Amino acid sequence: MTMLQAIALILALSPASPANWSVNEHGTVLWDGEPYMPIGLRIAGDPESVRAALDAGILDLIVELPVDGSGWESTLEVLHESDARFMIAISSLAPSSRGIAVEPHGYRIEKLQGIVHVVASIPGAISAIAVIADNRTSAIRFAGRIETPGGRIDREFDTQVLVPHVLLLYPELTNSGIPDFWEGFDEHRDQLLLTLRRNELGSGFRGILDPLGQVSVFPAPDLSAVPTSPLFHLELETFLARKYGSPVTCMRAWSIGSNDIETFEQLSRLIPLWSDTRGVELLYDPVFDKVFASNRINSLAWKDIREVVRSTALRRYERLLQSINRELNCPVFQTWSGWSGPYDSDRIGLTGVGVRIRGDSLYHVIDQLSKAAGSALVRQQVTAIFATDVELTTQGRFTLSAALLEMKSMGVRGAFFRAKSKEQVAVISRIARKLRADVSDAEWSPTPLFYPESAMNPARPGRIFGGWWWYPAPAAGERLDYGSQLLGYRYAGSTDSYSVIWAREDGMRVKLLFSNTENIELTALDGRNLRIRKRRDSIELNMPSIPVIIRNTFEIPIPQVSYEETVLQLTALFSNFENRVDPTGSRQYDFVRLIEAFKRNPSGAYPGLTHLLHEAIPKAAPYLWIEGEHCRDYNFSEPRLIPGCSGDGGLVLDTRLSGTNSSYYARFPLRTRTEGEHEFWIAARIPESVRDKVTVTIGTETLRLDADPVSFYGLGFAWYKLGSANMPRGTIDVVLHLDAPPSADLELDVIVASPVRFQPDGPWPPVGFLLASPPPKG
Repeated sequence: MTMLQAIALILALSPASPANWSVNEHGTVLWDGEPYMPIGLRIAGDPESVRAALDAGILDLIVELPVDGSGWESTLEVLHESDARFMIAISSLAPSSRGIAVEPHGYRIEKLQGIVHVVASIPGAISAIAVIADNRTSAIRFAGRIETPGGRIDREFDTQVLVPHVLLLYPELTNSGIPDFWEGFDEHRDQLLLTLRRNELGSGFRGILDPLGQVSVFPAPDLSAVPTSPLFHLELETFLARKYGSPVTCMRAWSIGSNDIETFEQLSRLIPLWSDTRGVELLYDPVFDKVFASNRINSLAWKDIREVVRSTALRRYERLLQSINRELNCPVFQTWSGWSGPYDSDRIGLTGVGVRIRGDSLYHVIDQLSKAAGSALVRQQVTAIFATDVELTTQGRFTLSAALLEMKSMGVRGAFFRAKSKEQVAVISRIARKLRADVSDAEWSPTPLFYPESAMNPARPGRIFGGWWWYPAPAAGERLDYGSQLLGYRYAGSTDSYSVIWAREDGMRVKLLFSNTENIELTALDGRNLRIRKRRDSIELNMPSIPVIIRNTFEIPIPQVSYEETVLQLTALFSNFENRVDPTGSRQYDFVRLIEAFKRNPSGAYPGLTHLLHEAIPKAAPYLWIEGEHCRDYNFSEPRLIPGCSGDGGLVLDTRLSGTNSSYYARFPLRTRTEGEHEFWIAARIPESVRDKVTVTIGTETLRLDADPVSFYGLGFAWYKLGSANMPRGTIDVVLHLDAPPSADLELDVIVASPVRFQPDGPWPPVGFLLASPPPKG
């Protein structure tokens, strides 16, 4: 190599000169002091696609290129010859890790007896841990590793006795769903940095999107897979030694009673065979094919494993960003893929969050954008929001201009469309030319009011008032039942917490009850004078129909009018429907006890009263209200706690096996109060792709979902009307069926059969029938 060649190579591999960019307080990227607010296309990384976009007049691009550098040089050459500004999206798949999937609700075959031949498929499975357990006693008949050639199980199992057993499978998957933050991560990082350094990115370069490649989901706090990487085991071993000091202490923390474990290395390879709700109380050693008994209630095994995976993911991602910034000093965006991403950590130095949007209405735009925007806006670090992958079908008044206007009002500072036709390219080009010089939003941003997803209905993503917008956020909290005149919820984020309340009709005078009102602050979103009168244990105000935020108290505000309405309704139920609601008198005793407790602690006693009310209403109502989690005859996965649902639970179908039963059912015996025509409704989270496969059978009649969902609430739940069917007096089986492919996913909250017109109201049973009841006695 000559001296000149060596110098040229050194220059080619030298870091790029620092770019002059920043993000202002409103989430706008500034480049050389000027706002960078692009509107353009997302395209494949090849010269032809770039030329087609440039010929159409598009000068802002996201260009998809692989991590290995193929196609970069020729694509960048065309870009350098233009005035285009562009970001590079790493289109390669993120490295995936091998791992044991611990999802006993999804990998299970029920009702096995005697010698059974099982045929099933688990795509991507290298092998599997199999456990056969007695359904009734949980006695273990078999536990060990089995082979799964080609991801297929074809073998006999012997339950040893003729009583029902369940076969649980824990497959080792080539793609566990967790990105490989161990061996694969280093290779990906080195390849990306080498590719970036070997290519002259030019003056039009504006940043990197998805530096880790395409990620389906980041490790969540409740992840259900255990990586099998030796590097992960080493990290877990180090963590356990530092946390517990001795293996004996760790074994106590993991509730292991055996004396056969002597080292942290042995502990680090154990696999818990239970999830939060299902599975067996065993820890499996894959080296010696041995199991150890544990107590899952007390065991910290999952907590420790999840903490190590999560902390490793954040640490390695952060280091990847630091490496990119040392080389390029450029903006880095990450596409939103759920609440558990690196954008949910303030320690990660991301420039911005990218959003993928698909749909044919403003509802789809707002719904998909709101979660990513919530993640960005809730961060302490100012974070830009770009719609980085937008594909819309426009019709009627829903135009690309209308969609873009809605995005901008929600805080989006850049939008890149996947054009579906030459006509769309022309429209995008027109919009881009018109708005390229419009940077009026650079010094403005929406004011967020956050709500937990479980409080969806009454809160909802969208504009509230002026520049105020509602956004969901990854936080605790719940919808509050304030009766017929008021609405509200509680939000408990990591850095902020508050209650929110508003009236259905503007300006009503409301008295809020507290144990102590010292330091409590109330703020109306529109800044109006609430005419507050504060006493030691109450605050009176004129309640508006837009939200009032209440801070500096751990108490939930309890409106006097809501308390009185709840007491009146419970009194009416006990008085007029005593035999149905409370035949033993125990609930009236609870009622009196809660009223006494309310005088001392309103926010502590009021939830007990509303719970009592929601429990009593279906017993007296003309309609039949059946909770999904109370089903006893089903082949769904499991009943599960679900925040924001009726009774905080539902019946879940979340299967992973193929080649087995693809017809699922949940049977509910309904005892009718009146015969004749009944409307049937279900409240559920049903993916759009399987809605046409859901049926409900009542005797010989079969009903299907015959209307769009209404009254959305919680984590994607809504009400679906199925039509009407004739109900005889007495008991009749109502069976929900789902004929679906593998990996079916459905959550059932409630089934309703009503002889009168039914009007759903989110997760709570409607109480309107009480208006027609006689007044309470006494």
